[in-house]
Amino acid sequence: MLRTNEDLMRRTCTGLLFGCSVTLLVGCSGGGGGNRVKGKITLDGQPLAGADIILESRDKDNSGRFIGRTNDVGDYEVPPQPLPSAMKPGGYRVSINKYVDPKGKIVDPDEIGQLQARGLAKNLVPPEYSDPELSKLTVTVKEGVTMAPPFELKSKGGGKK
Repeated sequence: MLRTNEDLMRRTCTGLLFGCSVTLLVGCSGGGGGNRVKGKITLDGQPLAGADIILESRDKDNSGRFIGRTNDVGDYEVPPQPLPSAMKPGGYRVSINKYVDPKGKIVDPDEIGQLQARGLAKNLVPPEYSDPELSKLTVTVKEGVTMAPPFELKSKGGGKK
């Protein structure tokens, strides 16, 4: 039983603080919300491991650039982003890059610019897929998870979207 107004205030404040904390944690957990794209990338029929896939919006009302990376078997996921940067449904132009150093080691994305400037990074993906202005690869993002068709790239061009 409550004995004083002070006890009542303490319990009320504790309850409110707990409720706000739970709401904050659930709201900021990042789980469940946002759109994502999943798929597979091959080059000459082989999984393209360690490649970056970049989605850039084609819609004037929907700007944004979203990046994913392939795993050892060429599967990728472009993960959901927090608001207000979230990937919206619509058409996206796709470009794919895989930079390696002179020894063939995959280049860390943060170091690509520096290594390119020194001539020490080579893109293994042909320009018709890697250059956003030349690439004809596209994906239409839907609400939730979009399973994109495989991107089957060829060293000599003529890839499939």
